[in-house]
Amino acid sequence: MNILAFCNLKKYNIKKLYFYYTLRTQKAMIKDYTTILINLSNLPKTQIHGELKDFSNKAKGKYELIWASNDAGFAKELPFRRMVMKRRFSKTFFGESIDVFLPSLSFFDYILDNLKKSPQECIYIDTDVKNLLAAEEVGLSPILFDIGNEHYCGMDIRSFDELWNIIG
Repeated sequence: MNILAFCNLKKYNIKKLYFYYTLRTQKAMIKDYTTILINLSNLPKTQIHGELKDFSNKAKGKYELIWASNDAGFAKELPFRRMVMKRRFSKTFFGESIDVFLPSLSFFDYILDNLKKSPQECIYIDTDVKNLLAAEEVGLSPILFDIGNEHYCGMDIRSFDELWNIIG
């Protein structure tokens, strides 16, 4: 490795560098995704209300957005908020409604069966590594939405804008 390449590597997080290299070499695979499952449970409300709105508008027609969580979380406090959030997603799956909870593999199996999708068609986004590992075991492509409290060796993002730059 030459000195210039080494200096450039030091500027970047090695994991991110590997991730973007992998994405560039697998662009054909990315276009095969049709569905994005998102667990909103621990995301900051500012990102849910601002970035998610923009992301869902961009993703319409290209991706099916699914809200997949153990419960409706912050949205169950206010029925209006839940209604607004449901409009951003084509379907919602809550563990409290289907009586199967994250990080159970059955949670993902139930959703995939209901959607009639194969795991290879789906991306799963969460802030909890345990849930991501379960999703990966089922065959989904997991992405950590990094809010600063988890360490994960796979792909991670810090915003919906970053996700759109990758898959958009």
